[in-house]
Amino acid sequence: MNRMQLPSLALMSILVVLTAAPPAAAQSSSSRAIGPVTAAVRIDLFSDFQCPACKALHEQTVKRIKEEYARKGRVRLVHHDFPLPQHSFARQAATLAAAADRLGKFDAVSDALFLQQDTWSKSGNVGAVVDSVLSPEERTKLRALAKDPAITAGIERDVELGRRSQVSSTPTMIITHNGSPSPIVGVVTYSVVSRYLESLLRPAK
Repeated sequence: MNRMQLPSLALMSILVVLTAAPPAAAQSSSSRAIGPVTAAVRIDLFSDFQCPACKALHEQTVKRIKEEYARKGRVRLVHHDFPLPQHSFARQAATLAAAADRLGKFDAVSDALFLQQDTWSKSGNVGAVVDSVLSPEERTKLRALAKDPAITAGIERDVELGRRSQVSSTPTMIITHNGSPSPIVGVVTYSVVSRYLESLLRPAK
């Protein structure tokens, strides 16, 4: 398994930071956090909508983890926005996706943003991509929601959480089991991640 090797004290610091994540990340009504809070395994995903590697991980791995593990209650998967400064439109994309989450449209908007990443990352027309999966009424509501300072504050909390968790690039998954966080950086195939998750979820003999 491709893990970042960190000193034990650093691992403990990451665990404390993640367990102290804001309550908003634990709301069951949010598609940014899927799976029971009491799940034996928690996956904290730090992602950037304009990051090509994040697109690959989302399409190849994360979507299947959502369906096969998080939605079935086997793990808790939490999305954290970590827009990188070199990506000009990543923060706007994160803002619109977070606003869409309040409309129950986070998955649809996230899928669209990653699917059409090559287009909007060049043109900057993030709004058109988001609008393509929303009704006219939802578009109006989303624009109003996106102006809420709480949206910006939530993204800033995610970024700060990532920094405190020693996240320096995207995508980064931090998989925590029995109090032990394992950071995994970059694109990892679903087959590799699923084997690892199964090993963690397997009942102790």
